[in-house]
Amino acid sequence: MNAFWLKVTALAAMLADHVGAVFFGWLTVSLFGNDWEILRIIGRIAFPILAYQIAEGAGHTSNWKKYALRLLLFGLISEIPYDLALYGTFSWDHQNVYITLLLGLLAIRADMYFVRKDMTTGRLKGIMAAVLCMAAGWGMRCDYSFFGVLLIYWFYLTRTEPIMMVLGNAVIEFSMGGLQPFGLLGLVPISFYNHQKGYHGKWMQYAFYLFYPVHLAVIGCIRFLV
Repeated sequence: MNAFWLKVTALAAMLADHVGAVFFGWLTVSLFGNDWEILRIIGRIAFPILAYQIAEGAGHTSNWKKYALRLLLFGLISEIPYDLALYGTFSWDHQNVYITLLLGLLAIRADMYFVRKDMTTGRLKGIMAAVLCMAAGWGMRCDYSFFGVLLIYWFYLTRTEPIMMVLGNAVIEFSMGGLQPFGLLGLVPISFYNHQKGYHGKWMQYAFYLFYPVHLAVIGCIRFLV
């Protein structure tokens, strides 16, 4: 599975998650003694895939500053649709997933910077910088809070150690509670990733970025009409 199809998988799961959260909360399945929302279970795989792709992209991008600015720009564009679709009103009390992804990228780049400068103390400084990014994720009430930033950073730290990657994912996902342990299913498509880009036209890159605010805007409009 190349990067193109990995993104398509994440976006399809994200769409299922948001549609389920707003319109189909009644669609449940009984597992482990509880009733779980089916579409939201499917949606749990979206963020781990996105987190993994940020960790991959941070090491391969030719200009991480442009990468960060794109995440910030689309985070700002997405904020109103995000709030209206999922909370029914605009508020700065919750920040959308683009901000979480941005903080994860900044944590990784800080780590890379410090390690490159000093192999002895660089990693410790990198971890401290990552903790600050996690604190920002918690303080700003971003999607997935500090756990989201931690997951991105963990993917980066364990990119060559699959066993540690899986174990760390399990700890983080279960620590989030609720439906999030189902996010471990996201490791299945990730395990098939072949590190090839696949189709990557410029227009498609921006289509992927726009999918998030556009589908939330559509959901928000339908929510108010219904």
